[in-house]
Amino acid sequence: MYDDSELSTSPVVSNFILILPFHFPPSSSISSHHLGIVMSEITISSLPRITPSDLVLLMRSSKSSSPTPSSSQNVGPPLESGSSSLAIIDVRDSDHIGGHIRGSLHRPSQSITESSIQDLIKELGEKKDVVFHCALSQQRGPSVALKYARARKEVMARQTSSQEEEKGKEQTVWILEGGFVKWQEV
Repeated sequence: MYDDSELSTSPVVSNFILILPFHFPPSSSISSHHLGIVMSEITISSLPRITPSDLVLLMRSSKSSSPTPSSSQNVGPPLESGSSSLAIIDVRDSDHIGGHIRGSLHRPSQSITESSIQDLIKELGEKKDVVFHCALSQQRGPSVALKYARARKEVMARQTSSQEEEKGKEQTVWILEGGFVKWQEV
């Protein structure tokens, strides 16, 4: 039988690391800021989803003055890209070849950088609704939508009150449920 009384009296050096419990102060007195962690309340799961059929309705209700030319690869009702209050961002990479939603902007996920996100924020500043998608909207579309939403929130927070009146318009960032694959089924 093992006798642990020897451990407490003998001066044995060990290679073990002693891990002491760390107790955080009560939750009311600690935040992610105290830990040096930057957290955002915007998460992939908090971004709203829009179904393909609801997107069709949104596209039809969006004002347009000059329709997008039709082609055999364009799918869906025309979406005017100039003065429309809606923007659709297709972040598929090489799989974009199989067609696209009419009027959508192609921004391959592999080419998305902090700089390209900032450019997109400027380009889409006046849009009321921005819909991101990839093939299935499980990885690339939601990831780019999240980067965009977080970066836009930071830009809006930095603006002065006079700029807010001009550029601080409300904008909803959507993820197309089921992506382009489900879109083609509509």
